[in-house]
Amino acid sequence: MEILTLIFPHAPPYVKSLILNELEHFSGSTNKALVREAVRAIGRCAQTDSSTAPRCLRLLLGQITSLDGTLAAESLTVIRHLIQQDPQGHVATVVRLAKNLDSATDPHARATIIWLVGEFSGLEGEDNIAADVLRILLKDFVNEAEVAKGQILLLAAKVYLHHVNRQSENKGEDEAAVPSQDDHPVARLWDYALLLVRYDTSYDLRDRARMYRALLSVPQLATLMLLAPKPAPQAPSPSETRKGFMLGSSTLVLAGGGGVHGLRGYEGLPNWVAEGSEPDPRLRETETPSAYGEEKSVPASQMLDSAVRAGPTKTNGLGAVVGAGAGAGVGVKTLDDWLAEEEKEEQQEAFKMDDDDDDDDEEESEEEETDDEDDDEDEDDEEDEEEAEEEESSDDDTN
Repeated sequence: MEILTLIFPHAPPYVKSLILNELEHFSGSTNKALVREAVRAIGRCAQTDSSTAPRCLRLLLGQITSLDGTLAAESLTVIRHLIQQDPQGHVATVVRLAKNLDSATDPHARATIIWLVGEFSGLEGEDNIAADVLRILLKDFVNEAEVAKGQILLLAAKVYLHHVNRQSENKGEDEAAVPSQDDHPVARLWDYALLLVRYDTSYDLRDRARMYRALLSVPQLATLMLLAPKPAPQAPSPSETRKGFMLGSSTLVLAGGGGVHGLRGYEGLPNWVAEGSEPDPRLRETETPSAYGEEKSVPASQMLDSAVRAGPTKTNGLGAVVGAGAGAGVGVKTLDDWLAEEEKEEQQEAFKMDDDDDDDDEEESEEEETDDEDDDEDEDDEEDEEEAEEEESSDDDTN
């Protein structure tokens, strides 16, 4: 709902029509919370775009006869807000609402319509419909809900006050008619309303009737109290309460649960500095000493060595120092030294392995050479033996 109302004033006419159709569909839901939000969204759309206000008003007027009391009451509340934005341009709307009083069954919806009729009771003088509406409502006063009875009593007080003011303007302040001695139909309606409320079971209604009676004895004071112009109500969107909160703050996450100023301890972003009044840039270069001393980046090996030196020490029976800090003296090897020695040992082992491989290769080559020499010697011996055998055979032949 919130997203639809935010994009509504910036959308083209076709998209606006789609949004209103969507909101009208949501207003017919069985979920009461969804119905309320949809009707309020229609009202916000009408306030943000005056060109679509007539259509929004027609949509809401079509809902006041709904059997769903929540929908009817919420629609009338939004209609009241729209009418109060431009009272002079919605006189005909109030007349139409008064005609729908018989079909409106929800007590809060009826109370809203009666209040609107009372607000417009001073227009058009004696031709106003307020007195006739009051006459019809007093016929069934006993069957009305308490909230509607309170508005009927207020309507009777306003209608009678307008009558007294008109009589004062016509006859003069000194010759104003006394209410109890006035035979005008409006005065009789006021007396009848007081009698009905006098025997009502509600303490609040009886107290209100006594207050209105005392207040109307001084018309000037009653005019200030009852007929004072009301400011146009504002129905901001739910996001308005979070508009100025900083992104990422807990106040924004909690949806403005801390009120207008946020949660306790919340500090908003400061405003931009005015051009020409910027502070000296050198202020940013000032080094402030830390509360814990100067901070340095210390290697882990150095911290480890210092921890070893600061460790507890003790001596054994021979007087030798043992423990974590036993080697904390001259010639003590640090962690870096140990690491360097390990690297040297690894390099030496690598070199040694390379030397061993070379020696093995040389030994193999030498063995191959000796094997070749042995083979040559065997061949020579065989040749010598063959020659000797041939000589012996030749000697035998000569003999």
